[in-house]
Amino acid sequence: MSIRDERKQQSRQALLDAALHLSTSGRSFSSISLREVAREVGLVPTAFYRHFQDMDELGKELVDQVALHLKSVLHQLGQSYLQHKSAKTQTSIELFV
Repeated sequence: MSIRDERKQQSRQALLDAALHLSTSGRSFSSISLREVAREVGLVPTAFYRHFQDMDELGKELVDQVALHLKSVLHQLGQSYLQHKSAKTQTSIELFV
C-alpha cells in the first residue's frame, strides 16, 4: 500500500471514528452533519466526499464496523465460556468493561 493510500485510509477511518464519537455523545446519528464530522477530523467538508458519497454511506460503514467488533467480542466470550466454564461471570465482566 502506498503512502497516499495509507493516508486516505487513515482519513476515512478518522471520519468514521469522529461520527461514532459524535453519535455516542448523546445525539442521534441523523442529527449529525457532514460538516461537523469533517470539522471534528480537521478536514474541509469537500474532503468528506473523497471517502463517502454521503452521511448514509458513512452510517452504513459505521454499522458494519460496529457489528464486526461486536461479533468478535461475542466470539471471544463464547470461547472463554467453553474453556473456563467456572469463570463465566468474571469473563463477561472483563470483556464488557
